[in-house]
Amino acid sequence: MDSLRDVSKGEPVFVKSSSRSPKDATIAAANFRDTFLTKLEEKGRPSDDNEKVKALLETSVEMFKSTKATQVIETFASSQRIRDDMTLALEQIQRFHEHFVVRRWVNIAIDMEFVNKGELTALSQYNHPVFFERLTTLKEALERRILQFWESAVAPRIIHEFPSCVVDFAIEGDDPLTGQLYVIEINPFQESTDAALFSWGMEKDKLENGPFEFHVRDHPQSGIKASLEIKWRDMLTSKRRC
Repeated sequence: MDSLRDVSKGEPVFVKSSSRSPKDATIAAANFRDTFLTKLEEKGRPSDDNEKVKALLETSVEMFKSTKATQVIETFASSQRIRDDMTLALEQIQRFHEHFVVRRWVNIAIDMEFVNKGELTALSQYNHPVFFERLTTLKEALERRILQFWESAVAPRIIHEFPSCVVDFAIEGDDPLTGQLYVIEINPFQESTDAALFSWGMEKDKLENGPFEFHVRDHPQSGIKASLEIKWRDMLTSKRRC
């Protein structure tokens, strides 16, 4: 981790393990509450839970920005996901070779991440509990962009080695119609991988065989708080400490 300083050159980076990110631990950051409350204030203190959860997600993404190795170690040490993966890697040394993956920080809006199932059978918004109005407006254009990116730049490189997989895409910047497209990660095509707005239990045949569908949430979800873990749900009602 001493090389993080040289890699970042003072600019923020994103750090994950070679298996997963510590996204369950961002809420443990010392400045999470104040950052979240500031984002709520910037949004005009919304009473709508959908908007509050957007602020929660934006704060979580903000916590991933790292410029110091100590930040990374503290986040990793607080993550059950990382702990589970590292424990498994130590138990299965012959199969697992864990590394720190350090990437240049790229600004990606929380509604501009998508998951694609296998050979173009399904595409879904990533942060699926939340309604994003512009996704419904830009759905057709986004579908064309992502599928073209998959067919021209991604599939030719991976399909021979991963004929069935779940690909996590993202679009950089403020304009999703011109921003750079990225592959965040490639996951196994199995039920342990989140199906987002699809269902492994009810739509497994569709996920495996098509026909292709792109799902986005087209209205705010009632009872969205119930979909959150308790620690995240409690944050929605938090107040500044005196």
